[in-house]
Amino acid sequence: ERELNWAPVLNGYEKIIRFLVHYKKSTLLFFWVGVPLLIVLGFSLMRFQFFPTFDSTQINITGKLPVDTTLEETYAVTLALSKALESYRETYHIDTVTAIAGFRMNAQGMADGGSNLFHLFVDLHSLKPQNFVDRFITPYFSLDYDASGQVREMQSNEIVRRLNRDLADFKATHGLLEFEIKGTGAGVVATDLEIAIIAQDDAQAAEAIASIRKAMTQIPGVVRIHDDAQRGIAELKLRPNAYGRQLGLSEGALHAALGDFFLENKRGRALDDAGLLELVTIDARRDRLETLKNFPVTLSDGRIVALGEAVDFIEVQNYEKIKKVGGQKRRTVYADVDGITASEALGQLQPVLKSVAEIPGVTVVLGGEKEKSDQLAKQMMMATTVAIFLIFMTLLIEFNAFRLTLMILSVIPLSLLGVILGHAVMGLNLTMPSMIGALGLAGVVVNGGIIMLDFVRNTQTIEAMIARAKLRVRPIFLTTVTTLVGLSLLVFFPSGQAVVLQPLAVSLGFGLFWGTVLNLLYIPVFYALLNRIKD
Repeated sequence: ERELNWAPVLNGYEKIIRFLVHYKKSTLLFFWVGVPLLIVLGFSLMRFQFFPTFDSTQINITGKLPVDTTLEETYAVTLALSKALESYRETYHIDTVTAIAGFRMNAQGMADGGSNLFHLFVDLHSLKPQNFVDRFITPYFSLDYDASGQVREMQSNEIVRRLNRDLADFKATHGLLEFEIKGTGAGVVATDLEIAIIAQDDAQAAEAIASIRKAMTQIPGVVRIHDDAQRGIAELKLRPNAYGRQLGLSEGALHAALGDFFLENKRGRALDDAGLLELVTIDARRDRLETLKNFPVTLSDGRIVALGEAVDFIEVQNYEKIKKVGGQKRRTVYADVDGITASEALGQLQPVLKSVAEIPGVTVVLGGEKEKSDQLAKQMMMATTVAIFLIFMTLLIEFNAFRLTLMILSVIPLSLLGVILGHAVMGLNLTMPSMIGALGLAGVVVNGGIIMLDFVRNTQTIEAMIARAKLRVRPIFLTTVTTLVGLSLLVFFPSGQAVVLQPLAVSLGFGLFWGTVLNLLYIPVFYALLNRIKD
């Protein structure tokens, strides 16, 4: 059959390229000044989040009761919460609820154990098809497609917001210290905001944490605020007084005297019909303070003295947990964001963080998304440097000329405008996958430039250059179109956890589209100026 008539496209391209070459200095001024300014402006206006949010089929509800709560009491709270969720089963399309007392996944994604902790895994029914592909393509091309469970109309993030509203009174009603309802994230960053305080003085650390928490509560969009500086149960420390030291009483002697009585004392082991049998003695009076004060302590010379006469009883309340990094105690405030980005929240927290950091002996360390973003920036800078160098060496071997190589390399930074425009058109924030897509774009966008420059080099007149350039319009255009078609499903119709990769596809797709414009227009005009080609 007859091929598609490209004459109108090629004639239009010729008119455009003649016009741009005629005003080549103005054209290149736009590409060298206007485009970089637009890129800088775009990056300054774009919002950054480490990973985009996506719909999931599981919601996590965790809680923490006072430290002296028994496992049975915690279990009773989990049953009450399960019953409360039962009333929302139809509203939010809840499938199953798995409740565990004595365990939870903490803010860092690690398992925590304790009789006062609980964790509920709330599984949701699958989401209804959200786009054209899910409705009309996936059902016919997926071998294991099952539409029976696709009844949920609400995104999991919206369900989390509504459950936080519906169960707002549960924390106060049951005396919970912590209560969180959170969806499933990408897993790289456990919490969006993580601000650690390093201080030798506990009072300073507590004051700093209180200031940061208060500032967080005043920022709309900062949710699930908590810290790991919770006080544990009261403890009694025994210290020999002047009379006890005079009698020769030491802490070692106290440990030896009190250990067998106030701890579980294993007397022996035996075997019976049920298996191994341990014989343990526990004094029924050991939990009474009066028993401790009147406890008879035998001295080294055989004399006996009441414990209450020879020691001072000091009641202290230490922290429930002590976290050390590099030998330094850290107490950390955690929070998530909803509706704003972690960078925006940190920007609003800067005044209070600055005032805390100015306290003598106090150091503020930023973790969470900020820490990962800084690591990403360093790694991406290194990866970009290596990639550009390798591309440069490859082009230099191909063209054997520095100026032609640098001409093609100049397309890479200019193509970032397509990345920014793509995210703006799709209404997306810049993310880590966006940066990875931009890095991959550097190796793809130069392909069209190589094809174009390889054809137009060595031409001596405008007519010859345009004639050569027109020969490359169709292959460059078709190569771009086929790539964009391949990326279009992920760009326009992502679903489920594929949303995480959408920014990567947007960076590649829109960046390649703008890069094609650069290869078809910018490269010939730049070549004409560099080689002083005239009519």
